[in-house]
Amino acid sequence: MTVSHNFDREIAAFLADGPSELPDRSFDAVRDEIERTRQRAPFGPWRVPLVSSSVRLLASATFVLVMLVGASLLAQRADLNVGGPTPTPCPNSLAGPSSEPSGIPGQVAAPSASGSSEPSAFVSASASPSAEPCPASSVASPTPPPIPDPTSPPPVPSPADSGSPLNGGDVLLSPGLYQLAPGFPVAATITVPADWLNCSLNPVEQSVCRQPENATGPASVGLAVVENVVASPCEDVGLDPPVGPTVDDLVAAIRGLNGFTSTDPVAISVDGHAAKEFTLTAPSESVCSLFTWSTASRTNGVSAGEINRLRIVDVGGTRILIGAAWHPGQEALLPEILGVLDSVRFPGSEPPSEPPSEPTAAPTPPPSQSHQVLDDPARVPGRAALTPGFPVAATINLPAGWGSCSNTVLEQAVCGPPIEDGTRELSLMYVDNVVADPCADVGLDPPIGPSVDDLVAAIRNLEGFTSTNPVDITVDGHPGTEFVVTAPTSPPCDGLFTWRNALRANGVGAEEKDLLRIVDVDGTRIVLAIAWQAGQAEPGPAVLSVLDSVQFP
Repeated sequence: MTVSHNFDREIAAFLADGPSELPDRSFDAVRDEIERTRQRAPFGPWRVPLVSSSVRLLASATFVLVMLVGASLLAQRADLNVGGPTPTPCPNSLAGPSSEPSGIPGQVAAPSASGSSEPSAFVSASASPSAEPCPASSVASPTPPPIPDPTSPPPVPSPADSGSPLNGGDVLLSPGLYQLAPGFPVAATITVPADWLNCSLNPVEQSVCRQPENATGPASVGLAVVENVVASPCEDVGLDPPVGPTVDDLVAAIRGLNGFTSTDPVAISVDGHAAKEFTLTAPSESVCSLFTWSTASRTNGVSAGEINRLRIVDVGGTRILIGAAWHPGQEALLPEILGVLDSVRFPGSEPPSEPPSEPTAAPTPPPSQSHQVLDDPARVPGRAALTPGFPVAATINLPAGWGSCSNTVLEQAVCGPPIEDGTRELSLMYVDNVVADPCADVGLDPPIGPSVDDLVAAIRNLEGFTSTNPVDITVDGHPGTEFVVTAPTSPPCDGLFTWRNALRANGVGAEEKDLLRIVDVDGTRIVLAIAWQAGQAEPGPAVLSVLDSVQFP
């Protein structure tokens, strides 16, 4: 508030209360003077002196003027506190006596007995009852958070499974789910662990990389729209005419690269879409830079001995190559690399429809701690747990029409509805041996070893059977091996036996094919199998989706 003119301040200073006590030296001087001065006794009665009329009028006017000035000053004091007391800063408890001006020019507030300064009349707070005392601490209290408006709608969260978009280049990524950057021909997501980063982001190729220490190059997982394959790995020149548009066309062209070796392709599904998977290995020695397949923007190069696990997928008519690449010496990272490969999904892309006689698999929901049981009569389509007693806990996502068709403590199976060429069955088995001779139900003696590789080798060595080359995979984060085994076309006996457990030996028909995934589930070896007979079509995406849905919570 603005203080009034100087004249008013000077009058206020004149009328302000002075010190209430006389200094000792002044008191002594006055007392000495009193003791030396004789007092006069009045002679006669007290009289009022005669005063003229003009003098009385002047005195009255002076009195009225003084009263008006006093009333004006009192009004100014009251005006300083209009609307409540003006808050003043709390004195710092660590500061010494104040030397701030008193509000009167040329004067300083006199210290009180406590060492603090007497506040000036122009800045002091009113003694109104509404004035609150200063808090104990001179530090201002934090402003309380605003009270939310209960009528405002809550913020809408992003979908939990949408993921953050990949962006930038060579950027270290936080572990989690990511969308491919906008512009890629199909929507896709990928999940990365710690220590992975962006390494390629363009409209036809996007990838993530992990750079381990002391390695010849980064391990990577990427998605690309591949248009062609080089005619010679030593030259960046594509085939003329280019490869055809199908998955099988690209598989054949890549496997035909001169000097490269590959495993046999295996039919798989990726998020419900039909695909082929195989492993390609570059020559261990080369006299030139090695090229492989090409997109619209570049030709892919590989180093000597580099290994690529390839999944070529038809996503709604768009052919996508998903590749996981690593180098010799990086085998310790393989479970992590394959885990990223397995995480690729195509949200919003509908898998191709199956014939009406074979229902489409329902999407796989996230695992939970409680599921319906396979043999429950009231079971509904969706995720179901194996019946208690099986060596490991497992769940399967079952579409409508699928149900339990085998239920023992060592083997549980689910079967789909009948179709034109028969039914489809998925089995989970605990296997401890294979037969010594496919024509007799007698196991090897001594039995096979306890590892996944022991069982793979024993099954592939069954007399008269043929198989594709085994491929390393992961199933719900657990390492495994996948291959297809085919029974003899003309067996020397009526019944053929293969692998066995303590309850029975598995039997197969002539030319029967079994897609096997042998998985190490925390030290327990489990076999997942889909079988089809001679004359039956290979399992379609709906059946493979059931296989892919197996989880080990």
